[in-house]
Amino acid sequence: MGILNPNTAEMRVLFTHGKYELREIGVGDAPEIFKRLTSRLRVMKYLPIKVHTHVKETEKMIVKWLRYEENGIYVHVIQSKAEKRLVGIITAGRLDHSIAISIQIVPDRHSMGAACVLGPAIAHNLLAHSEIWRLWAYSDVDNVPTINMLHNMGCKCEGLMRRYEVHPNISDEPRDCLLWSITR
Repeated sequence: MGILNPNTAEMRVLFTHGKYELREIGVGDAPEIFKRLTSRLRVMKYLPIKVHTHVKETEKMIVKWLRYEENGIYVHVIQSKAEKRLVGIITAGRLDHSIAISIQIVPDRHSMGAACVLGPAIAHNLLAHSEIWRLWAYSDVDNVPTINMLHNMGCKCEGLMRRYEVHPNISDEPRDCLLWSITR
């Protein structure tokens, strides 16, 4: 799943389902990611990243994400197949027999179905690997859209993790989060 050319948005498609596809991310994606995701409080509210005020912040973040691959953590763009329009971002990192995921979807009428369509397909695809037994994620206790998305993916809530993650767009103190998983 390595990056072919991290300076261009012309990246290899890794997974297709319905009218959506996952592809490699590149620094060339920064302007659209900034416009549709990282500059918007509505999207960034429950993330451990402050809202970006300039596209350069998003570029630096993507460069940092590209370095994560050395540790087995991959960040990919979710886009519509037809228009190649950014729909969201997915992060997946493997640790032994489990994969942690994070999905951010652009909250607009073009993108909202992506989580319902792609989420279960991605979960099924990842759990189809014989060495993967667990797919997991966490959500802020107040993040209803993500809670609904995880529930629709087939995740079960395993419990409350008190004071787990700082979401700087809400508070400088760690917030309570819910732990979700799908196992086979």
